[in-house]
Amino acid sequence: MDGGRHRGDLRYFLLAPPADAEVYGDEEGTELSRSEVADSADVKQALATHGFKAAAQRTYLTGDGDYEVSAQLVRFASESSATAYYNDFYYQGTRINLPSSGSPAKAYRLSSSSAESTGSVIVLSHQGDVHITLSVTGAKTPGKDLLARLLDKQYRRLRTGR
Repeated sequence: MDGGRHRGDLRYFLLAPPADAEVYGDEEGTELSRSEVADSADVKQALATHGFKAAAQRTYLTGDGDYEVSAQLVRFASESSATAYYNDFYYQGTRINLPSSGSPAKAYRLSSSSAESTGSVIVLSHQGDVHITLSVTGAKTPGKDLLARLLDKQYRRLRTGR
């Protein structure tokens, strides 16, 4: 990261899966187009408005099989664009207060549409010019500590590349 800007292949900055995790798809993560990130016309417009540059995603099943974790990073034209995108979005669901890490974050418990999973949580944040979306789904709702740990690991990866 250089002055809040992340350079190079965004997949490099994705949350690293644990050694015993089962990664779905490409181990390195998948590059996403604006259309692949947008799940509605409003989101597609917001991505364009805020200067969408690139996106990447990686999904894995934890080694114990308890949770499916998906990390999506979206790079914008500037730090202020990533902040504006973060401020524009929220989810329908119960808001969860995460332990403070000093970085902006909002988390929501979502209704599950799957018989296999009853606990689905989405965490939104940003660092520099990158917007972060973490989703964690499992048979039970993930705890605040797990969500905070995953987000802290994602922040560190964005900050240091490790």
